[in-house]
Amino acid sequence: FDNFYVSAQLQYIGVLEMVKIFRYGYPVRLSFSDFLSRYKPLADTFLREKKEHLAAERCRLVLQQCKLQGWQMGVRKVFLKYWHADQLNDLCLQLQRKIITCQKVIRGFLARQHLLQKISIRQQEVTSINSFLQNTEDMGLKTYDALVIQNASDIARENDRLRSEMNAPYHKEKLEVRNTQEEGSKRTEDKSGPRHFHPSSMSVCMAVDGLGQCLAGPSIWSPSLHSVFSMDDNSSLPSPRKQPPPKPKRDPNTRLSASYEAVSACLSAAREA
Repeated sequence: FDNFYVSAQLQYIGVLEMVKIFRYGYPVRLSFSDFLSRYKPLADTFLREKKEHLAAERCRLVLQQCKLQGWQMGVRKVFLKYWHADQLNDLCLQLQRKIITCQKVIRGFLARQHLLQKISIRQQEVTSINSFLQNTEDMGLKTYDALVIQNASDIARENDRLRSEMNAPYHKEKLEVRNTQEEGSKRTEDKSGPRHFHPSSMSVCMAVDGLGQCLAGPSIWSPSLHSVFSMDDNSSLPSPRKQPPPKPKRDPNTRLSASYEAVSACLSAAREA
């Protein structure tokens, strides 16, 4: 190709003039429906509450919201400069990035909320399981303690029973011996009968050192008489004191005093009674 001849041919045909017209005129010509479909993100963003308007009105509102200058509205089409299309495309890309960012933030928020909900549910489940296990352990310990106490009481009861069975013959024998002794003592008392000591009434006038005393009936004997007097061998009452040593032999030629003779007479009378 020869550049000179090609350029001359384009000039003769008028292509260059047409290019200049498009460059300095309105090269982008879109119908209302094509404009709204191509720039739908902008239309959806700027026409939230105005979707019932006519297509031409909606296209005009979109261009006004985008703050473009030098565009024209025809009867069926929108006439735009070539840089208008570039600006609208850039606005669509920026809007898409913002939408993606919002979606990312919202999805992250929802994911975190879902995760927090799962964590909360898991914590509740863990708490419920721990509470159930703790209650089960407490009930098991209480049951174990009750069984230990019951076993201890059973063992103690069994030991008492065995001890009572082992000691029963001994207690029985001891009771029989006690009953035999009581029966023997009762029989002995029945055979012998009650024994009472009735000293006869006597009056002994004693003159000791010029003092006369009269002892009558069952009076209490003086300590001197207790030291001399002793109970009969058949009597069950023990003597209050030990028996005095045997009376020493005296010389028949020795004469006793009157007091000694009076005491001897009193004792002999008591024994005969």
